[in-house]
Amino acid sequence: MHPAPTFAMVSRDNLRLVLSSPSAQGGGGESMRDGRKPESGGWNRFSLNLDDLEAEVARLRREGVRFRNEIMI
Repeated sequence: MHPAPTFAMVSRDNLRLVLSSPSAQGGGGESMRDGRKPESGGWNRFSLNLDDLEAEVARLRREGVRFRNEIMI
């Protein structure tokens, strides 16, 4: 699936990988709500398909995961 030049999605069995490279077209290149723009050195965004996103975020925080920003839905 290639709906935009900066986006691709591939699937195999139960795995779906969604890729969005940084660009001025949004997606992986979209600025954070505070205006920061993606930069090199570990700037990643993840899309998760969950029944209870808030519970999973709380669990990850308890495990020590740090987020650069609040979750964007």
